[in-house]
Amino acid sequence: MKYLSALVALATMLLPGRAFSQQKKPIEHDDVSRWKSIEQPRISDDGNWIAWTQAPVTEGDPVLYVREASTGKTQVFPRAANAVFTEDARSLVFRINPPFDTIKAMRRRKVKDEQLPKDSLAVLTLSTGALKKMPNLKSFTVPEKWSGWLFYQIEPGGPEAMKKDSSETASPD
Repeated sequence: MKYLSALVALATMLLPGRAFSQQKKPIEHDDVSRWKSIEQPRISDDGNWIAWTQAPVTEGDPVLYVREASTGKTQVFPRAANAVFTEDARSLVFRINPPFDTIKAMRRRKVKDEQLPKDSLAVLTLSTGALKKMPNLKSFTVPEKWSGWLFYQIEPGGPEAMKKDSSETASPD
C-alpha cells in the first residue's frame, strides 16, 4: 500500500510536467509588428501631470497618453507625439500626425508631397481638458522659462489655399 501511494505521488508530479511542456513558438514578423515602445516620457514641472507616447516598433500611428498623477485619470490622443508641457504646467502642446495608413496609401498612388495631409498642432488646457487644434503645422517650440508663449510655424498653402489662389488668379474670358 505504501508502495502504491508513493507511485501515485510520483506519477502526479511527473505527468503534468510532460503534458504541459510544449515547445515555445518562434517569434514571427506579425508578433514584432504588434510590439509597442514607450517614447518621450514627460513630467510637468509641478509633478501633477505625466505624458508619454506609445509607438509601434515597426510602423503605424503613435498614441499619446496624458495622466493626472493625483487622480490617475488618463486621456488618450491617437496619432499624437512630441508632447511638451508649458513651464507653468497649465498646458500640454503636441503634434497630431495624419493617419499613417492614409499617408502610405497616398504615397503608393504617387500623390505629390504638397497634396499630402499635414500635421496639426494641439494645445491641451490641463485644468479643463479643452483642446485647441491648428492645422498645417510645420514646426513648434515652447520656451523653457516663459509660460504663456508658444511659437509655431505653419505650412504655406495647403489644399484650401491652392484652390483659393487658383480661383483668384483665373481671368475671365
